[in-house]
Amino acid sequence: MKSLYNEMDKILPQTKTTGALWLGNIKAAQNIIRLNQENIKTVLTIANNTNLSYPQHQRVRHKVFEIKDNDNVNIVDLIEITNQYIEESLQQGSVLVHCMAGISRSVSCVLAYLIHKNNWNYEQAFKFVKSKRNCSKPNEGFKKQLIQYAEQTFPKSQTHDNQEKLLNDLRRKLYLSPYDVVKKTQLVKSPQKQITSLNQNSTAEEKQQYRQQMAQKLFVSTFFKDSLHKNSYSLTQNKIKSAQPVTKRAQLSMYHSIQESDFGFLSDRLNKA
Repeated sequence: MKSLYNEMDKILPQTKTTGALWLGNIKAAQNIIRLNQENIKTVLTIANNTNLSYPQHQRVRHKVFEIKDNDNVNIVDLIEITNQYIEESLQQGSVLVHCMAGISRSVSCVLAYLIHKNNWNYEQAFKFVKSKRNCSKPNEGFKKQLIQYAEQTFPKSQTHDNQEKLLNDLRRKLYLSPYDVVKKTQLVKSPQKQITSLNQNSTAEEKQQYRQQMAQKLFVSTFFKDSLHKNSYSLTQNKIKSAQPVTKRAQLSMYHSIQESDFGFLSDRLNKA
């Protein structure tokens, strides 16, 4: 009887610097011809009692984590290890992550990697993987642990209302590494008075100051706990100093230049809060 789903499915494509990430079952891992065709250099087995091994001449890196597909199995420590192993292995070629059926255990590890790599919440990661491999379904215990993992690792990726989701999306737009800030962004001092709008006669410095004002408002609303209260968008130094501590990278990210087409949308969202 033919299986209702593929032996393996491509989750992430190959890029110029990394191999592709594949997700599959035990048959996929046993199919040497297919592994060679897809340039799979690393096989990650997330299952027990597979008796899977590769002859030395195949030159396949093979890592085995023997765990059962039970709700009460703790996978928190496992996914921290597999995240790093997948990341390192993709630098050397394509990677296959598999279990017996390619439904729960291996899917859970791939979900954890995508949460880690993309700063996604569980639902975002699961929707993406499900679109690539329709049979994906971690058991309830694994699902709960992955939701908790995402919440603890990236608190802001788990939102509780539509406004928070919009702010989180805009925060990601503003993200810029410290190196890029130094390289690409010229910071200017905050103006003595607020610039409420821009027009055709606005100078380059006024435009940059306006960007910073909008970015700073969004920064406060996104990173500080009291950001959703009516009066939480004050830009005074006292307000910022008294707020919850944040990382240097987060502080720098608020200076990222916002596209002028986003100004109106930003103003509307922040003024309505």
